[in-house]
Amino acid sequence: MSTTTHPHHHARPAWTSTLRRPRSPATALLGALAAALVPGEAEEQMVPALQAADAQALLVRAGELDHDLQSAHWDRPTTDAVARFQRHRGLPCTGVADRRTADALLAA
Repeated sequence: MSTTTHPHHHARPAWTSTLRRPRSPATALLGALAAALVPGEAEEQMVPALQAADAQALLVRAGELDHDLQSAHWDRPTTDAVARFQRHRGLPCTGVADRRTADALLAA
């Protein structure tokens, strides 16, 4: 019986079993955005803390969004209104209604 291996058979190196699965593209993008937009902030703080319709109603009440632009979606007018609100309140101007922004909107 021969002890040689087949020339086309390659054993997997032992180190391959310790490799982790790559992150999904969405998770990787969210992490990159969090790092790029607000260094040091946790990824979960880059996710809106309010539903779009609720944020829009609060932005209208705060005078940052025209009533006619309420769409119940995170669209460009809403993002711009959030950024204006953040700038006027001295918050980090990201255009994302994170926890701090949501707290300020609820208090306004």
